[in-house]
Amino acid sequence: MKAVRFDSLRTAPAARPGNASTAAARFRWGYGCISAVGLCLLAAVASAGETAGNRTSTDGLTEALAQARQEIAPIRASDVSAAKQRLIEAVDRLQARLDRDKGQGDNWRKYLRLDELAAELKK
Repeated sequence: MKAVRFDSLRTAPAARPGNASTAAARFRWGYGCISAVGLCLLAAVASAGETAGNRTSTDGLTEALAQARQEIAPIRASDVSAAKQRLIEAVDRLQARLDRDKGQGDNWRKYLRLDELAAELKK
C-alpha cells in the first residue's frame, strides 16, 4: 500500500506535480468541493423539515415576530451619547498608550487613522 503524504491532501490535484491544465483542474476541484458542501446543506435542510412534522416554514413565524416587536426597544439619544462617551474615553486611553511608545505609536496612529476618528468624534 502506498503511503499518502498529508501535504498532498491539502492541495488541489492541479497543484500536484505532473498534472496538466492546472487552472481547469483547480476550478473543477474547487467547484466539486463547493457542490458537495451545497448538497450536504440541502440534505440537512430537507431532513430538518421532515423531522419537524412537515410543518410549513411560516408556522410560528407570526408569533415570533409579534414577540420580537415587544422585546425590541428603540435607541434613545441618551444611549447614543453614553456610547459615544465610552468611545471617546477609550480613544483617549489608546492615545495615551501610543504617546508612551513614540517609535511605533505614530505608525499605529496612521494605521488606525486616529486623527480622522478624533475629528468625527468632535462633531
